[in-house]
Parts: sequence; C-alpha cells; structure tokens
Amino acid sequence: MKPLFAFLLLITVVTCANAQPAATPQFVDAKYSKGWDAFSQQTQTLVQHYLSQIDIKYIDDKMAITAEVSEKGEIENFKIDPAFSDDMQRNIIRELMKLPRLTPATLDGKPVKEKFTIAFNFHLGVYDFQININRDNALIK
Repeated sequence: MKPLFAFLLLITVVTCANAQPAATPQFVDAKYSKGWDAFSQQTQTLVQHYLSQIDIKYIDDKMAITAEVSEKGEIENFKIDPAFSDDMQRNIIRELMKLPRLTPATLDGKPVKEKFTIAFNFHLGVYDFQININRDNALIK
C-alpha cells in the first residue's frame, strides 16, 4: 500500500491589529535662514560684482547655472550651460561659491542633496534671473 500525503492550504485575509499603512516619505526643501528673498539678493550682489566688470550689452541669450545643496548645506557642483566664455564661467562660479550655507533638504528628517538652478535671461545689457529648486520646480525667488 502506498502512503497518502495530503496538504491543506488555508488562506485567510485578516489584518493585524497593529498594522500601519506605509508612511509617505516626508521631503523638505533646502532653506536659507533669512528667507529666499534675502538669498536671491545675495545671489544678485555676487553676480553683479562680476558682471559689472564686463561688457554684457551685446549678450542676448539665456544661461542656466545648476548646482547642489549638499547634506551639509554647502553649495557645490556648479555647472553653467551655455557658458558664454570660459572666463565668464570661472568668474561667475567663483562669485557664487561665496553664497552662504543653507539648511539642507531633508528626507524623513535626514539631510539629503538637492539640486537647484539659477536661470538668467540677458538682453542688451540687462539681465534678470530666477532660482528654482529642481525637485518640483517650485519657484523660490
């Protein structure tokens, strides 16, 4: 006689009394202690220091500077696209490296890197700019 093996599989749907739904990650953008208007003014002052020394009246173009706010709040990894010249790129980055430290972005309370962009519009000797946090393109100027 052959042995007979039988398995009983019972599936039930029961929620655990202490089960919690998965938490949505909490992201908080980087901040400047004096507010974004003051940060924008600092940016303006630093960039103007260099741009006042060169002739921009013939520039009719856009320029984007991307950078990161590190986990320590330092602004780093600057890139300019397009750089109108190597000299301009080097000097604008040199000035922007003087920007004050920020409170870094956080994810669930832990500091994380966050990218941002400074978008310039040049038109016949005049320029303006906007600062965007790249996470959700929330305008911070």
